[in-house]
Amino acid sequence: MTKEELLKRLQNNESVAGMDLSWADLSGMDLHGVDLSGCTMTGAKLINTILDEAILEDAFMAEVNIANASLKGVRGKRVFFQRADMRNVNMEGCDFEEAHFQVSDLSGAILMNSNLKGAMFIDSTLTDADLSGADMSWANLRGADLTRANFSGAKLIEADMRKVKTEGANFSNVDATGAMFYGKPPWEGEKKDKDWEKELPYHQED
Repeated sequence: MTKEELLKRLQNNESVAGMDLSWADLSGMDLHGVDLSGCTMTGAKLINTILDEAILEDAFMAEVNIANASLKGVRGKRVFFQRADMRNVNMEGCDFEEAHFQVSDLSGAILMNSNLKGAMFIDSTLTDADLSGADMSWANLRGADLTRANFSGAKLIEADMRKVKTEGANFSNVDATGAMFYGKPPWEGEKKDKDWEKELPYHQED
């Protein structure tokens, strides 16, 4: 679907939820508040696109290029972003509960005050990302690069943080109760987390 076809549908108040928008170039469009729930957007380009307060629940957006886009306040439960280019995306205040970000590049992304409960960030890049105040309880960050990321005031309750890179990351005032982490954890405060190198009978690689 072209930009013109999508705009015509929106101007006619036609629903685009559940549509196949794979490989579409929607870069630079203003899609504020648009319902894209259930859409298939494999390989789509949304560079610099405005998606503030849009609905992306259950959308499939693998390998999408959404760099520098604005997604503030998006409702995106269970959205699938695997291998996506999400550099410098502003996703402040989003609801991404149980969303998938595996092997995606979120360098410089803003996710402050977002709901990321149970979200998957396995092997993702979050260097210089702002996750301050985010609720990442039960999130899976195994193998993620968190270099210089800001987690101040975030919730990491029972999060899986095995094999992460944390050089220069800010973990001030986090609640990491029950978080899984190999070796000495980088956060300060009460040590309710478990040292899984001692907890497990042998060192697990996964």
